[in-house]
Amino acid sequence: MPTSRSRTALLAPLLLVAALAWPLLAAGQATDPAELFTAALRDRVGLPLTQGELDVDGLSLRSQDEVTKLYLLRSFVPAWIDANGRAIEAAGRFVAYLRDVSAEGLVPEQYRPDELGRRLDAVADGRGSLDQLVDLDLLLSDTWLTLAGHLLRGRVDPEKLYGQWLATPRERDLVSLLDTALASGDLVAVLGELEPAYPNYALLRDALARLRTIDPASEPPRVGTGFALRLGDEDERVPSIRRRLRFTGDFPEGGNLDDTRFDGLVDAALLRFQARHGLEADGIFGRGTRAMLNRSPADLVRQVEANMERYRWLPQAPESRHLRVNIADFRLELVEENEVVMGMDVIVGRKYRQTPVFSGKMTYLVFSPYWHLPPTIAREDILPRLKRDPNSLAEDGIRVLQGWGENEREIDPTSVDWRRISPRNLPYHFRQDPGPQNALGRVKFMFPNRFSVYLHDTPAKQQFDRAQRDFSSGCIRVERPADLATQLLLEDPAWTPERIGEAMNRKSEQTVNLPRSIPVYLYYLTAWVDGSGELQLREDIYERDKLLLEALAKDI
Repeated sequence: MPTSRSRTALLAPLLLVAALAWPLLAAGQATDPAELFTAALRDRVGLPLTQGELDVDGLSLRSQDEVTKLYLLRSFVPAWIDANGRAIEAAGRFVAYLRDVSAEGLVPEQYRPDELGRRLDAVADGRGSLDQLVDLDLLLSDTWLTLAGHLLRGRVDPEKLYGQWLATPRERDLVSLLDTALASGDLVAVLGELEPAYPNYALLRDALARLRTIDPASEPPRVGTGFALRLGDEDERVPSIRRRLRFTGDFPEGGNLDDTRFDGLVDAALLRFQARHGLEADGIFGRGTRAMLNRSPADLVRQVEANMERYRWLPQAPESRHLRVNIADFRLELVEENEVVMGMDVIVGRKYRQTPVFSGKMTYLVFSPYWHLPPTIAREDILPRLKRDPNSLAEDGIRVLQGWGENEREIDPTSVDWRRISPRNLPYHFRQDPGPQNALGRVKFMFPNRFSVYLHDTPAKQQFDRAQRDFSSGCIRVERPADLATQLLLEDPAWTPERIGEAMNRKSEQTVNLPRSIPVYLYYLTAWVDGSGELQLREDIYERDKLLLEALAKDI
């Protein structure tokens, strides 16, 4: 929270206006109830800015800067109390909305609906004292502004929570918005306008409501541990598998739940379940499938809540033409005119070299690229390899270089005593020649960013056969790079598929600017609703759900 000094600096111009108006009010010795209320608000809001935090009966105001701006904007006219000393009708509707804010994946208790309801009752029918009315007005304004900020930008700051996560928060003038909403009385409707405009956010909200209708008592027992099962096996755990698959909606209603045979019905149901959860769709009931099948509805509720929060971190709306990569789904999609025109699998960073979340703008491609090995890989991978065998790099076309620009020269790796070189004093850098062994493959797709992350081809095509594809050092490997390059260069008739194929097989790199730059969004969602209305769930490969849920559970 900002210090009193920083708040004073931030609001200095408005405070000056308030200070000049103060003697005029005091000289008038107001006795009209409305003027008394205004004077009381001016006293409560104006002075604490230079003295300390503003609170109400020990309850700190969580959006104090915005509350102060609101009352300065309104010349300290009350926001929620009318000229007769009664709470406006919209106040009651707002408190009712707070009690149901769990529909947005938020925790109602964190917005004090019971406290506000009690204070509303205390001032009903004009019974409230001046202090009670001022307290209620401040608390309602603070709560509305706090919730509005959460719906607009999220409850949690992802950059503080995760580090390698650059959010692009949506911006609105919430103070002016509240002032306008107070005039119209549409306080709840305006809050609805602040929710993410992405269709999948609304679909997740519906999925959340459905999950919450499941009676916990109806959940069948979890499947016990044991060896893997597959079609044709017979085991005492199969009835439990059948019941769990019925519970998830994958096993047919008429199927026998007590049969111990792993028959065709179980196999088909398990394949559907695995596909919906991004698992290896092999029909084998192994450890990973068992862990996913044994998850409770409460677990799924929390996963959906976490991903609704992530939607609040996204920009207002992506451009109608863009590239997007869901890291947790290992999937890339190219969108044109808001329609997905191409999709393909991708490989993302390992758990200890995670692909960051951010957005950028792709402006050019590099065919037959050199690979300049990042310092981390040079220190952690290449140096130990050279210590074992100085000749080992030649087979992969990797050269040892010293110096930069005109002073750069190639070093014979056998001429260096690598045992004396440590990761901290590594005076060399490394470059891999274009060719079939190049780690970047035949093309890379560039969107400059501070993480030095980009999309690229890979010679390790067999890795795309896996369902969980977290094998890279942070960059994103694409399954069909030639197809992607063709689509991105479609507006330049000179770049035919044949010419692209030739460029991808050169012995030296070639940079090609795109006819039009294209926005790129890298994001991380472990829950969403697909085009057929199915709730898709993915393993939390970077364990980000847990951290987020812990942060969301903390009081504001």
